[in-house]
Amino acid sequence: EGSAIEQLAQVEVVLLDKTGTLTEGGPRITDLIFAEGSDPDLVLSLAASLEQTSANIVARATVAEAKLRGLALSMAADVKEIHGHGLSGTVAGYKIKVGQPTIPMQPWANLSNALLVEIEVDGKVVGYLGLDDPLRKESFETVKHLKTLGVKRVVMVSGDRQATVENIANQLGVTEFFAECTPTQKLEILKAEKLAAKGTVLVVGDGINDAPALAAADVGIAMGAKGTTAASQAASVVIVEDSIRRIANAIDISQIARTRALQASTIGMSLAIVAMFAAAFGFLNASQAALVQELIDAASITWALVGRKRKL
Repeated sequence: EGSAIEQLAQVEVVLLDKTGTLTEGGPRITDLIFAEGSDPDLVLSLAASLEQTSANIVARATVAEAKLRGLALSMAADVKEIHGHGLSGTVAGYKIKVGQPTIPMQPWANLSNALLVEIEVDGKVVGYLGLDDPLRKESFETVKHLKTLGVKRVVMVSGDRQATVENIANQLGVTEFFAECTPTQKLEILKAEKLAAKGTVLVVGDGINDAPALAAADVGIAMGAKGTTAASQAASVVIVEDSIRRIANAIDISQIARTRALQASTIGMSLAIVAMFAAAFGFLNASQAALVQELIDAASITWALVGRKRKL
């Protein structure tokens, strides 16, 4: 929509989600560890049975791992999802919780993966899943381009662990970041940024936990290729191609469009005033004045529509 294009041209602060936005968004389970005496196949199948009710990308990875191992999945009941934290429910008579690890973690959990999922059965922690989600190749380039386009601050806001978020931030050269954020906390961060910023505050995300912030932002951009429907519906702009580079492209195009529109209106009004004075002092008759105005309008519209070479 037109307002989104105009606001994109004046972006001052960009709030970036990590998983699925800066990273590939397709985390894979690379490590599994289970409590002594537990049945690994049973624990994983119970977790996957619960996770299949969620659209979260981490949940999808758990389900994919269970299917890869040929494990049977059951229907979950009484499912409750706390977006950004995890799920709870009942599977085959067991009370299951799957989500972010509690602190402190179990002493036998010696995983150091980028993402960790804790599995609790009947109130007891019985397993952890370690996932890795590689950084997108274009993420560093995109953050750099955002700054060249006039973005004053790039802030990473994620629900993941502090160490994981800090590691990604260091790789990208992002000095401001928030970790272990719930959707409500993301919304509070956004509100604070909007109060402090003079220009537009842009939020970029792809998950259902990003939807509240996407809807409340001056402009929300959803990574629609792998993202959830809720994120796409809440956002002002949806990037259908799975490339974060398009965020910088969108801002660049918006800046070009706004500049050309302002130039066209200024030129058009200036020439129209000149023509009005010329007609007032008898240099143009009514027919000539009308023709000149039409030419001015055509020239202004043409100037507004003619693009220039992109910065990126």
